[in-house]
Amino acid sequence: MYRLAEVKDLDEIMIIVHHTVNEMKDSYNPQWDEHYPLREDFLKDIRERTLYILEDREEIKGFIVLNQETPEEYDELDWHKRDYLVIHRLAVNPADRQGGYATQLIQFAEQSAVDQHITVIRSDTSSMNIEMNKIFQRLDYQLKGQINFHGKPFKFNCYEKLLNK
Repeated sequence: MYRLAEVKDLDEIMIIVHHTVNEMKDSYNPQWDEHYPLREDFLKDIRERTLYILEDREEIKGFIVLNQETPEEYDELDWHKRDYLVIHRLAVNPADRQGGYATQLIQFAEQSAVDQHITVIRSDTSSMNIEMNKIFQRLDYQLKGQINFHGKPFKFNCYEKLLNK
């Protein structure tokens, strides 16, 4: 079941973030760290009603942020000139990896866009995040280019998918 996150979910969300950061460090992917994402980021997402969780039997399997906010670095790329939703801060509980939850969260984003008559989804991920890059490619997202982001010493791959072409 998908639902908007609530403040009461923050502790469980931050546990998933903590485990995800540790896994990223172990796989030499410093996309997330102790400086990003922070509890305050998720609290803002909750206030703005843009943070969704995928829940099964009252346990959070993963979460995703959906909004229309793009960093200024996106301006460097040649995106489609249509209304869009942007996927931010997607993570799956490490205990539930290999369950297809990341794919389900992205498909939820796509359906949310369609429900809002939006025909484009955008996102980015570290070029070092091999699994997330594979998921975007498998789901027919087009690589639009790479950007420098958050002062990180590596590139971020930017993806876009047209819905209902």
